[in-house]
Order: sequence, then structure tokens, then C-alpha cells
Amino acid sequence: MPLLSFRPSARRPLALLLGCLLAAALPALADTPLPTHPELRSGRLGNGLGWSLLPNAHPKGQIHLWLTVDVGAMDEADDERGYAHFVEHMLFNGTARYPGNSLVTRLEALGLRFGRDSNALTGHHQTRYMLTLPDSEPARLAEALEIFREWAAHASFSPDEVIRERGVIEAEWRARQGPGQRLSPRLISAILPGSHYPERNPIGVMEQVQAAEAPRLKAFYERWYAPGNMHVLAVGDFDPRHLQGLIERTLGGLPARPFPERPPRLRPVTDGIRHLALADPERSTRAVSLAQRQPRLVLNSQEALWTHTVENLALRLASQRSATRQQGHRASLSLQLAPLPDGSRMLQARLPLAAGHSAEDGARQLLAELGDLDRNGFSLDELRPQRDLFVTGLKQLASGTTLMDSRTLIGRLEAARSNGEPLLSPRQHHALLADRLLMLEPGELNAAWLDMRASAEQLVIWEGKDFDTPPLDAAHFARLEESVRPAAAAPARKQEDVRLVRLTDPPKAGSITTIAPLDGIPGGEAWTLSNGLKALVVPSTRRGNTLTIGLHSPRGLLHLSDGNHPLAGQALSWLDRRTVNMDAEPFSRWKAQRGIGIRSSAADLGSQIIITSPDTHLEDAFQLLHLQLTRPRPVASPAQMARIRAGLKELAGNPSWQLQEAVRRSLLDDPRSTPLDSENILWLADSARARDIVRALLPPAESTVILLTPGQPTALRPFVERYLASLPAHEDAAPAARPLRRRSPPADLRLHGGTAQRTEVLLSIQGPADDASPENELALQALMRELSTRLRTELRENLGGTYSVSVSNQIDAVDKHFLGSIRFTCSPEREDELVRHTLQTFDDLLAHGLDADAIERFRRQRESAEPAQQASDESRMAAMLRSYRQDGDLLRPERTTAALAQLDAAAVNQRIRSLAPRLKIHRAAMLPAQP
Repeated sequence: MPLLSFRPSARRPLALLLGCLLAAALPALADTPLPTHPELRSGRLGNGLGWSLLPNAHPKGQIHLWLTVDVGAMDEADDERGYAHFVEHMLFNGTARYPGNSLVTRLEALGLRFGRDSNALTGHHQTRYMLTLPDSEPARLAEALEIFREWAAHASFSPDEVIRERGVIEAEWRARQGPGQRLSPRLISAILPGSHYPERNPIGVMEQVQAAEAPRLKAFYERWYAPGNMHVLAVGDFDPRHLQGLIERTLGGLPARPFPERPPRLRPVTDGIRHLALADPERSTRAVSLAQRQPRLVLNSQEALWTHTVENLALRLASQRSATRQQGHRASLSLQLAPLPDGSRMLQARLPLAAGHSAEDGARQLLAELGDLDRNGFSLDELRPQRDLFVTGLKQLASGTTLMDSRTLIGRLEAARSNGEPLLSPRQHHALLADRLLMLEPGELNAAWLDMRASAEQLVIWEGKDFDTPPLDAAHFARLEESVRPAAAAPARKQEDVRLVRLTDPPKAGSITTIAPLDGIPGGEAWTLSNGLKALVVPSTRRGNTLTIGLHSPRGLLHLSDGNHPLAGQALSWLDRRTVNMDAEPFSRWKAQRGIGIRSSAADLGSQIIITSPDTHLEDAFQLLHLQLTRPRPVASPAQMARIRAGLKELAGNPSWQLQEAVRRSLLDDPRSTPLDSENILWLADSARARDIVRALLPPAESTVILLTPGQPTALRPFVERYLASLPAHEDAAPAARPLRRRSPPADLRLHGGTAQRTEVLLSIQGPADDASPENELALQALMRELSTRLRTELRENLGGTYSVSVSNQIDAVDKHFLGSIRFTCSPEREDELVRHTLQTFDDLLAHGLDADAIERFRRQRESAEPAQQASDESRMAAMLRSYRQDGDLLRPERTTAALAQLDAAAVNQRIRSLAPRLKIHRAAMLPAQP
């Protein structure tokens, strides 16, 4: 059996069964072809030349034109290595209409800077000529296609120009010399053994380049530059009918010519494992990688698109898992699934070797982390945020809130063309994937990961200047795998036995004392429990069988004694990772087996827990909530506590955090804004303290539970009475929350302590907001969104010297106070100028208001980025808990959606004008550390 071959886990048969059931439910899905972008026009001229046109008005007026010739380094004979690249160079050195260097001069006269707007590149299988036109002016567009015609059939190959260009190519070759270029042939030879790819570097062999003469280069050109071997692509702001006619008139007259046929380039995937050492004296890093070659995946069906999407989610979660586990103390595993030149793919897991770690240490860690992913897979907690983020991104593109620029689109169009795949529009992507992604469960994701890891063709790669030969041979590597297997596999053998702790003294069940209709929610009920806890039952309108439990506590960070708040968020988030009798790893497996998710968080004036569960595991979900409230165990181990202490200490020394805290204290007249010193933070990072914080933030008797259920409320009553009505009240009641006491902004605040030659500027905008109604909140959000848009354009593109710009805002629902911030980093000498410009931009917005286009942009952004009513029951629950914390209104999300639909510039500007006189701006800056 090959090393590192995949071994089925207990989860695998179930995943296969689910896959079979899904295939039975959707019998035609695998064979259903993908649609094509509705605005894409494509075809072939009578001489065989292909064309593809896609209108896209972002950026406005710009057009990207490509002439692609399907010829590259792999089409060269043994004595022609470098000819495809040489021909590419020669096309800029004279054609029948543009002799000598006049073509470059003419392109610059058309407004195309060489290198930026006119360029070319040669690969293994393709040569590409690229023009970017600043506008669609007819004469400019016509001349660009005339240039394509010259390139396609009228290159001159002057002997003098050939001699001059040899030196240019050699200089390019010399500039590329480095570790990557020197090691690339060995790497490709190991990945694709027996192929010509290692010896076919597109830049060529310099001896053959220096010997190349005009007649042989011209013969290569005439052999391959035939219309049937070319394709014209255009993406940008143009009339497709006009451009199609122009292509037909300009390029349709080129004579058709035969060109050579190519053999298939895809090498079959085979069994076996090999080791490769890549040593170079200039190599600065040491790493070990495991590369697994995969068959080609052609995205020409709906099932292939789904497979591709799930694979990418699995890779993202695997990298995220590794980064979270290491937390900066060890090197983090990186994974990618990259295309290979022959059309196959390579899954590569790469681990940099940490300082002081041997090759054996690195190999052991690499194998252990991959083994953990293979055995335990991913939980719903890990999947959910990435899945929802993906769906939100799809919706933003589909709605036009996020625009794809023409340069990116033409690259995607060419990739689809060369791979024989259709190009999808953003709306088609959203329609095909969004709903199915929201139903994606960990089992299917884990099965996709195992399928990727199942390849038997594997390569272990050792990188580092001291690795002249593989530091571990195949036998040693195999022994390492065996050595990590027992310790890692033991939990897997107990996987089906993982259970929550059974209560030795089961709680005495309480009762539901009153049931009343829930105002404004058809079918909703309000239950009062015998211990005083409130339960609000809300019918779910989503498909599926998932119960979502949301617990809201009115206690938040401001209820804690001075100095506890930095630890509180950490303490509450630990509830997501472990429970009373399980550390992180078995708890993750327990959640994954049952499809249960848990997420906890704390805000200034409230805390919450959200649990999702299929209706087949309702008792597990309710018992989990009961245990986390009554017997929290948020801290894992001394090692984890050491990392927490280090993280909190690092936070206290972070200049950005120091600036933010200094501004907070300068704006508040309240003892809860007392700063923390390093010793105080270290003292707080204590397991008992963290457990006390969790208990203080989540007193059951003061909390409200929201049950978002797809079934009948009666099915939940036994679990509510046993696990919620039995919750006790805590005696260590915290003081009631009180609004923060605010003060007028003082003079400018300037601190020294930055770590680089940059100044970080924070402009705080605050003032009374009258109320926290959805209309007021939306008006202020629209104002700050437009400010952000203008600043990103003006500061970054026009003024320069700015490295980042961010704008945020919120309304404190308790004391009806607006607080916004504008943050950017800049070179110290530009600070005053950029602050003046920022303030002027803000004043202009207050004075003149927002126009209809700005309101529409904001509306589209909010509709696509706000998943509360679209993405899932869990995101709907999060929105309900937010609104319940603010003003006790479960329907605030619906009211906000209604207010957003009725938003207009006049109403927004009226609200802004009423707020403007009361808004005050406070300036603070973190300057570089003084010498």
C-alpha cells in the first residue's frame, strides 16, 4: 500500500451513502451542462479564427483586447527551444504596416503605455498578445484590430531586428535567474516524470536563442500562426455588434491555413511515492511538502462546478484549522490545489520548518496534521462562517454590489475557452450554488476532502539550502507515519463513543406556566417557565429540519468589574470549543457527528449563545446549552493559557490597540474605561477567573431563549421543561448596566509608540442620534458608506502616501449616541494634508448630502451583504438577538428591510442635516516611536 494512502474512517460509509441518496434524488444533475453567460457572444470566422466578446462597463470606457495563439514551448522541436517566445518578441519589432520599432511608437501614440497597456506572454501551450484601450473611440478600436491582423499574418522578421532582440531575450533570461528558476526544471521533472515539460521552459535555451535566425523563426511563425489556431477576446465597455462586425471585416480576410495537430498532453495519474530534495545556496526557507497529483476536473457540468466549489471550501477550512492550531507558535500548514501544465492538478500541503526543528520534526507535524484532517474532518462550526461568507460574496456579485473588473473577466474568459468550459455570469453562479451551499453539511465536505487526499501518486518535497539529498528516505518516512498513527488514531476508534457527560443528578424538570401568542409573529408563542425564564418560539420559514436556539443575556462587558472586559470575549468564545468533559478535539468530533453548531459572543450590554441542531438530535442540543450555562469549562490546558497570556500581552503592546483605547478613554468619563497594564492582564488570564466570567455573563434566570423551529412548538416542550425550566438562578448577581458617561472631545491626542515609519490617524465622530430607529441608523450608515467610498478613491488614488482607509459607525441603543470613526495610516509628512482633505470631504457630504446614485449603491450593498433574511436560520437568529438586545424587538430585521426599500435621498439628507450640528470630531494619532 502506498505511503499516506487514504484510509476510510467511520464517517466515510455514511458519507458515501448520503452521496448515493443525493444522486438518486437528483438523477440528472451530473449530466446537466452548465449554462453560458447570457451576454457573451462567440463564434468563428470562415477562416477558422475564433472570437469571444463580453460587454462589461467596469471600469467605464475601458476595453481589454487579447489575441491568443495556441502555441507555446511544448510545440517547439528539440532544436527550437525558445522559438515561441522569440516570435512573441519579434511581433513588436516590425510588421508589413509597422516596420522596425514603429509599432511600439504607434501604440504609445494611441495612449497605450508599453508594458502596462500593451504586452505579451508565452507559456507552455499558448502565446497571448494583450492591448488595453482607454476608451471605445471607433478609430482607436479599428486600429487595434489592424495591429492584430499584422501580428496574425504580416510579421517581417528583419535579420537586423532578430540580432538586436537576442540580447533583449538574454537580458530577460538573466534577470530571471534565481533559486526558483534554477530549481523549476527539477521540480517539474519530479511532478510530471517522463514528459517534455522540464526541458521546455518558455524563455528557451540561450544557446539556441543566440543561434536563431530570421528564416527559421519565420518558418515557426508560419507553421503555427494560422487563423484556425487563433482566438480574439474582448471584454469591456463596447457595443458587441459593432465590434463583431469590425472583427469580421478586419480579420475575416486572412487566408485559412493548416497547422500541426498536437498529441494529448494529459499524462495519466499513476501509483507511487517519490522524494525530491530542492537545494540552492540562496534558498532562505526550509520546508517539507506533500504533493498529490489529481486528475483533471473540467467545469462543464453542474456537478463538476459543485465539486470544485466544495473542494475549495475544504482547502480553505483545512488551512484555517492549521493556522488556528498553531496560533503563531509553530509554522502553519498551507494547502493549495493548483493546475499543472499538462491539465492535471496538484494538491500540495506545505509546512515551513520552524527554527530549531529537524526535518524529522517537520515531517512528523505534517503527517500528524494531515492525519487529523483525514480522520476528524470539519465541524459545522468551522463550515458555517466560510459557507455563509461564500454565499454573501456570490450575492454581492449577482446583485452588482461588487463589480468584477474587465481585466479579471478576460482572464477568466480565456481560461474557460482554453479548458473547453463555459463562462458563467455572477447571477448564474449564484443561482446554481447559493441554495445548495446553504444546505451543505460537514459530511459531504469531509467526503470531498478524503476524495482529494485519495491520490496514490505522491511526491515528498524537501526545500532548503542544506537538503542536497532527501533528509529522510522512503522507509524512514513510512516509519514516521506509523509513529504518529497510534496516538492520533486512538480517538478515532472511540469516535462513536463520544458523548456529553451524563448528569449524575439529573435536574428536576420545571414547567411552562403560561403560553401566549407572540405579538407580530404568526404562529409564534411566548412561554413563561416556572423559574422565570422566557422562551420565545418563532416558526422558521426555511427549508430543512434544523432547530436554532438563541440565548440572550442582558449582561455584557460593562457589567464586569474593572479590568475583566478584555478576557470576557475570549472566555465566552471558549464555550464553542469544549464542554464539561471534552477538550477541543473530541468536542469537535461530537459536534460534527451530530451536525450541531455552537457560537458564543459578548457585547458591551449583552451576551449570547446560538446553537443549531437537526431535529434528530434535539436532546443533545438542549443538554449542551444546559451544561454550558451551569457547568462551564472554558479553559483547556496550561499550554493554552500560556498562549492566551502571550496574546493578551501582545494586544496590550499593540500600537493600534493603544491608540483605540486612548481615544476611548478621552471620550469617556467613566471608571470602566480604566486602562490595563501588562501585569493586570497576566493576572486575569486564569482558568477560574474565566469560568467566573462566563457564569456572570450568562445568568439563566435573567436570560431569554428564542427557539426558531421548523416544526410544531409542542415537540419542543419536553426538552424546554427538562433542560431550561430547571436552570437555577445565580446568587452572584452583577450590578445593573448603566450607560457610559461621555465627555466632549478634548484637544488633539498625539501618542508616540508606533513600530514603523507610519502615522496611524483615527478621527472619531460622535454626537446625539435622537433615536436608534432603523431609519436613523440607515441614514448614518449611508453617510459613512459614501464617505468611505470617496476617501478610498481620493486618498489612495489621487493624493498618495496613504496605506489604508477604513470607516465604521454604530448607534448606542441605550443612550442614543452615534459614534463613527475614520482610520488611515500614512507617511508622517502627509498627516496634516490628509486630515484636512478628509475633514473637507466629510463637511461637503454634510452640506450637500447624498445623491440618488449614492443611496442606490448603499441599498445594493446592504441588500447583498446583510444575510439576516436570506442566508440561514442561524444568521436570522443572530439578527433577532441583536435587535432584541437593542430594543426588545424581534421584528427589527424586517422593519430595517422595509425601511431600506423605502430609502430615498431626500429623507436621508434631512436626517443628516438634523444631526450635522451636533456631531463633533476628535483627532488622534499614533506617531512612530521617538528615537
